[in-house]
Order: sequence, then C-alpha cells, then structure tokens
Amino acid sequence: MNQLIFDTIYVDGVRMVIDPPLIVKPVLSGCLLTVEDHDLNIYEFAETETGLIKCVNEVLEMLWYEYALEDPMLLDDGAKELQSRVLKRIKEPAVT
Repeated sequence: MNQLIFDTIYVDGVRMVIDPPLIVKPVLSGCLLTVEDHDLNIYEFAETETGLIKCVNEVLEMLWYEYALEDPMLLDDGAKELQSRVLKRIKEPAVT
C-alpha cells in the first residue's frame, strides 16, 4: 500500500499548509486500514483508503480547532506540548 501525504487542509475555507507534510503508511490490521503519527497523536482506521483519508483530514481539522486555537492556560502539560507541535506544523501560507 502506498503512503499517504497530507500537505494541506482546509479550515473554514482557508487553506492551511502542513510543513513538514504528514506522511503515513497505511497498514492492514484485520479488515481495517490503520495509520499512526506519534508526533500529532493520530491513530485512525477505516475500511477503505478513501475513508482513511477522510478520517485523517477530519483529525487534522480537529487538532487545529481543539489545540492550535485553544488558550494555553486551559490546557494541561501534555495538551500544551501537542498544541506546540500542531502550531509548528500547520500554518496559513504567507501572503506574497
């Protein structure tokens, strides 16, 4: 199975760049495809590659809303670390 590369997501119609891109290799586990990314705490599974892509995109969007945009004062230490990793990797592209 080919690796999946996520280099952009769209949040409320705004294109966000993932840098470095999220690169995951699906693994067949029973009858499900699974992917993991320890840096962004992503652990997803689906029956099809299309479903897996949709799930990962949804998780990336959730990470933006739930961590990147959250007030750090409201987060515990583990969540603050994840927020930092999300903010380092997911950004609005610079306007030129």
